[in-house]
Amino acid sequence: MHRFILYRSGGYIRGFQASGHADSDSPTGDVVCNGVSALTQTAVLSAHQLVPIPEDQLKVGQRDGYLYLWILKGHEKPETQTILESMMVGLREIEKNYSKFLKISIQEVDHDPF
Repeated sequence: MHRFILYRSGGYIRGFQASGHADSDSPTGDVVCNGVSALTQTAVLSAHQLVPIPEDQLKVGQRDGYLYLWILKGHEKPETQTILESMMVGLREIEKNYSKFLKISIQEVDHDPF
């Protein structure tokens, strides 16, 4: 199962982490996995390329089955918020239709969880 945590702080989305894999023995699991990966990777690339947030103000980490993004305080630009909210629209729709494969949670934080 995929687990997705969205981090909010001070009214802003500050970051997220996506971890796990959907059931790779199931064609549906593969589709969910690909959808989550596409949405989260696009959000990270868009924050870098479209906003842009300076690389030293955006923490990104990735390894097999895990991706995180953290925006350092003071760089929560409206454009980035739109990108991340748009990502959430897609992820919520996946969770609504395929809750067996994706669990989303939202956490209020006052510090960098990474």
